[in-house]
Amino acid sequence: MTRRFLSHAVLLLVVVGQRTAAQRPARGPATPQAFGDALVRTLRSADSKGRENLIHPTVLACSGGENRIYLDEVLRLERQDAPLDTGRYTVSVTDVPSKPSMFGLPDSLFAYAVPPTKQIEVEFLGSNGTTTAVSVLFVAQSPNGWFEVVPCPKAGGVAWFREQMRQRNKGRG
Repeated sequence: MTRRFLSHAVLLLVVVGQRTAAQRPARGPATPQAFGDALVRTLRSADSKGRENLIHPTVLACSGGENRIYLDEVLRLERQDAPLDTGRYTVSVTDVPSKPSMFGLPDSLFAYAVPPTKQIEVEFLGSNGTTTAVSVLFVAQSPNGWFEVVPCPKAGGVAWFREQMRQRNKGRG
């Protein structure tokens, strides 16, 4: 009886320890500039898990379940548009305006769960020094570092987003 109790207690501690480690928030870059550098590394390495670790934990929480389609599409478009070269790049950091851009999403269906505080602009440069691509995104600081924030769907946001995707795909075919 004691041995059985002890084995159950050990199993419980292992499971709780694993769950706690899995729930521990990721450590983000220490500065907005470091965030830009980390973003470039994850894009160039096609590290999708590393890229997802750069998203604010609150945004990840609001992007679960049926809402995941929206975040997946945001990341897919980013991968599609990311330059494949390994050339130079610059990172600019500016303050976010008082009413940050919703990137074309309707305010009635999407909102920032975490208000962005800095805008990161990564300019990718070709071998001749000309701009080949620019990535613009918003970040906010948490106790664990700097993370990207994107608008989260409100009620009806996912349905609207699905319809937009359907219309876009219909226009292609």
